[in-house]
Amino acid sequence: MMLFFSDLAKICKKLKRELELISEEKWQLQNHTLIPFPEIERVPMKHIAEIYAQCCVIFCVRQKILPDLQSKIIANFLDLFWQRMEMCSKKKTLEIRRELASLIEEALNHGKLRRNSMLSETVFLEKIYTEFIRYYNKNQQKLHGIVYTPDYIINFMMRLLHTKIQQHFDLPRGLSSPELILYDPAIGSLSFELGIHNIVKNPDWIKTQFPIQFYGNELNYAAYFIGRFLLADSMNFSSKEKEISLQISFQSALTPEFYETIEKLPHTRTKPIIIFGNPPYAVSSTNKDAWIYQLMTAYAVKEPNLTRLYDDYVKFIRYGQWILEKQAQGILVFITNRKYLDGKVFYGMRQSLLKSMSDIYIIDLFGDARNIKGVSTGTNVFGIQTGVAISLFFKKKNLDQKTATLHYLGIRNGEEELKEVLAHEIQNLGFVELTPQAPKFLFVPITVEPKYQQIWDIHCISLPKCFIKTSRAMISSRDRFMIHVDSDPLKENITLLEKRDYITLRKQGRIKQNIDALFENEQVLSHFDFKEMKRSITAVNYRPFDLRHTIFYTINRRCGKSIILDHLNQSPLIIEEILKGKENRNLKNSNLAFNFVQSMQKPPFTHILCTQGIVDSGIFGYSTSKVAPIWIDGNLNLSEIYISKLKYVYPSITENQLIGYLYGILNSTTLASIFEPMLFHEFPRVFISDKAEFIQKIADLGFELILLHTYNFSRFQQHKYEDFYKSWKESLSHDIQLKSWRFEKNSICFTSFQNKAQKSGKTYYNIPCSAKVWNFRIGSIQIVDHWLKARKFSSLQRGLTPPDWHQFFLMVFIIQETLLLKKLIDMELQKNPITMGFASKMN
Repeated sequence: MMLFFSDLAKICKKLKRELELISEEKWQLQNHTLIPFPEIERVPMKHIAEIYAQCCVIFCVRQKILPDLQSKIIANFLDLFWQRMEMCSKKKTLEIRRELASLIEEALNHGKLRRNSMLSETVFLEKIYTEFIRYYNKNQQKLHGIVYTPDYIINFMMRLLHTKIQQHFDLPRGLSSPELILYDPAIGSLSFELGIHNIVKNPDWIKTQFPIQFYGNELNYAAYFIGRFLLADSMNFSSKEKEISLQISFQSALTPEFYETIEKLPHTRTKPIIIFGNPPYAVSSTNKDAWIYQLMTAYAVKEPNLTRLYDDYVKFIRYGQWILEKQAQGILVFITNRKYLDGKVFYGMRQSLLKSMSDIYIIDLFGDARNIKGVSTGTNVFGIQTGVAISLFFKKKNLDQKTATLHYLGIRNGEEELKEVLAHEIQNLGFVELTPQAPKFLFVPITVEPKYQQIWDIHCISLPKCFIKTSRAMISSRDRFMIHVDSDPLKENITLLEKRDYITLRKQGRIKQNIDALFENEQVLSHFDFKEMKRSITAVNYRPFDLRHTIFYTINRRCGKSIILDHLNQSPLIIEEILKGKENRNLKNSNLAFNFVQSMQKPPFTHILCTQGIVDSGIFGYSTSKVAPIWIDGNLNLSEIYISKLKYVYPSITENQLIGYLYGILNSTTLASIFEPMLFHEFPRVFISDKAEFIQKIADLGFELILLHTYNFSRFQQHKYEDFYKSWKESLSHDIQLKSWRFEKNSICFTSFQNKAQKSGKTYYNIPCSAKVWNFRIGSIQIVDHWLKARKFSSLQRGLTPPDWHQFFLMVFIIQETLLLKKLIDMELQKNPITMGFASKMN
C-alpha cells in the first residue's frame, strides 16, 4: 500500500511538471471550464498546475474504486482535462495517463485498493488523500495540518452541534436554520461541510441557503478544490449547472478579516455564530502575526517555557473565543490536541475560557502515546502520537453567570467501542459536571479519596517550596556534537569546528545535514574560545546513572539561572574517580542536587533523583527537569517553611536528616500510589508526619539513598559492591564490542564480537539480573536497557572497556540497593499509616 501511494505521488509530480511547462497561451487557459467553481478565479496562476495535478490523480483513483457511484461533475473534469493535455503534449500525456491507469489497475488486482460503492466521501478523503499527501509533500502535510478527521468523528461532532443548536437557541432546524452564520476557519477538503450535508439532508437548503450562510478559510488550494468537487457531487450538482461561489478566503484565518466581513451584515451581533472544524496542530507554528499574538496575551502565565501555549490549535481556540466574545451568542466546536485540558502552561487559557463561556462540553478521547496520564487507550483517532479531545464552547445570550459549567466525558476505549459510544443519542452520553478549581482550573476529573485530598492539601508541602533556590537543569542542544560517552571525541569535535571542517563533522554525524545557523555563522564563531571549550569538558548526568561527558560551554547552558549550573560544576565530576569508590564523608560543600519535574507523564511516579554535578534537563526522558542544589556556597538550600515544620515535630533533627527525610519520603512507592492522580498535574509534595520517630527513620533511610545515588558509598556499601563485582572482573577485563543482548528469566544474555579484528568470532555472557532490576525505571527511562543501547558497538564504534563494565555493574548494584531501601521506606509507612495521627497543630 505504501508503495502504491509513493508511486502515485511520483506520477502526480511528473504531471505537475508537465503542466508547468505548458505556456498559458498554448493551454488557452480558462479555469472555469475545467473547474466549475467561481472560487477558482481567485487562485493565483502559480497554484493552478498543483490543483489540476492533484485533482487528476485523486479523481482517477476515486472513479476506479467507486465504479457504481460515478460522479458526472468529476468525470466531466477528467475528460476535459485529458483532452486539453493531449492538445498541448500528446505523447507525454498518453504516457502519464497509461502509467496512472496501470498503477491503479495493478493496485486493484493485488488488493492494495478495493472497489467499494459504500465508501463515503469523508472516508475517501481520510483513507486516500491523507495517505497520498504524506508521500507527495510531507512538508505540506505538516505545514497545513493535513490530518483528516475520521468519518464517525465528523458525524458525531455535527450531531452534537445540531442538537445543541436546537436545544440552546430554540431553533428546531438545527444546522439548517437560516438564522445561523456558519464558519470553518480551517476547511481543508471540506470534510466537515460534507458532514453537515449528511446531517441536514435538505437539498434545497444545501443548494440555496448554505452558500450564503457559510464562510471559511483555507491555505491549501489543491485540498480545497478536491473537497469542493466531492461536495458538489454529494449535492447532486451536474456539470452543466452553474455553481454558487462559497464565501472562502484563501488567507490565514488568524486575522480580524472574517469578523470585519460579517459585521457589515444586518443584525450580525444577534445571530448565533457556529464555528467548527479541525484546526492544525503545530508547536512550531508559522502563524506569528502580531494580531493573534496580542489576543494570546489573555492566556499568558508565568511559566519558564510557553512554547506549547503557542501551538496553532491554541491560537485557533483563542481566535474562536474572540469571535464569540464579540457576539451575543454562539458555539465553537473543535477537535484538537487534548494537552490544554490539563497541561501545566494552559491554566490561564482554561481560566479565560471559563470566564467567557456559559457551558463547556469536553469529550476526552485520550490516545496520547507519550503522555498517557495513567490511562491505557486502545486507539488514537488520527493514528498519531498526540492525544485528542472534542471541545464544544457555548455562549448564551445575555450571559450573567460568573463561570462556565464544565461537562466532561472521558472515553478510554478502542476504535470499535468508541464508535459504539459516539453513536448514542447525545442526551444519553453521560457527561459529568466538574468544578475546576484555582490555580490550575483543570478540565479533567481528579479521582482521589477525600481523606487523601485533605492530606495533600494540608499536610504536604510542594517540593519547590522546600528549597530557597531552584533552576532548570542544563538544556542541552546539538547533543551529537556536545555530548558523548568519551571525552576525546568531544575534543575532536571542537578541533574540527575550529578548522571549519563541516564536511567531516557531517560525515561523522556530529552536526546535522542542513546548514547550522550557529556553527556555520562566522560572526558567532569568531567569539568562541576553543581552548576554553576543551577545558570546559566535564561529566554530566545525562540519564539516571548514565554518566557521559559534555562540553559545558555557553551554547550548551541555556538556562535563566546559570549561577546554579555554575555552582553544580564547581567540583567537576571525574568518572574515573567515581569508579574508584569513596567512603562516606561530609558532603556539605559538595555539588549535590535534587532533580524533579512539575508533572509526571507516565506512572508510576519515580521522578525524583539526587545527583552530583551537572545534570541534563532530559534526565527523566521528557519534559524539562528542575534542579535544586542541596547546598550553595556551604549554606543549606532548604527553605525555612520546610525546616520549621520538621523541627516542630522533631526538634533535634540534623542537617543530614532534613535532607534525608525529603528524599526518603519522595521515594515512597506507597505515597506515590496514593497521590498518583495529583502527580499527573502538579509538582510532587512532601508529606510532613507528626511523629518524630517516623521522621527519624525515613530521614536515615533517605540519606543512605542519597549517598548511594551520588556514588558516595559508605565503607559497608563499598565492601558489598566489591563482593558483587569481583566475580566478573577477570572475565570482563578486556574490551568487548557489544553486539546484542536480551533479558531471559533472571539474567541478561550478551552477545559480543571478541575484538575489532575478529568480527566473526562471538562471545556469550550471562550476567545475573533480576526482573525487578531489569524493569526498573526512573521517569520514563528503563535504566539498564537504555544504558546498553547508548553503548552498542554498531552505533558507538568502540568496545566496552573494563571501566565501562565497572560502571555497568555499579549501576546494577545501585538499582538493587535502591529497591531494598525503597522497600524499607514503605515498611515504615505501613507501620505509621498516613490516615492516622494527624495533629491539629500541624495546620
